[in-house]
Amino acid sequence: MKIRDLRHGHEGFPRVHAWPPIWMPGGRVSEGEFGAEGVLVSVKRLEDHLILRMRYEGREHTGRLLWDPPPVLTALEQILRANLGKAIQDLGELDV
Repeated sequence: MKIRDLRHGHEGFPRVHAWPPIWMPGGRVSEGEFGAEGVLVSVKRLEDHLILRMRYEGREHTGRLLWDPPPVLTALEQILRANLGKAIQDLGELDV
């Protein structure tokens, strides 16, 4: 399975793609489409999901990555941490 294949869903709703996350600068949804653009700069675990930071056109954006296992949280966290500095689009092609 590739990171881009991760899905998330709630009971009674269809499952949706979890990758790439929706990026938010300063707590607001960003204007324009750039979900797979930019470079990953940090990964932080928060309970049952990951908080990611990426840089795009000189600005940092935050995204929440939540998916239905597999893979387990620790496995994906390790893969993403090992690939800091890489393009968001390229990360979607990594195997988990």
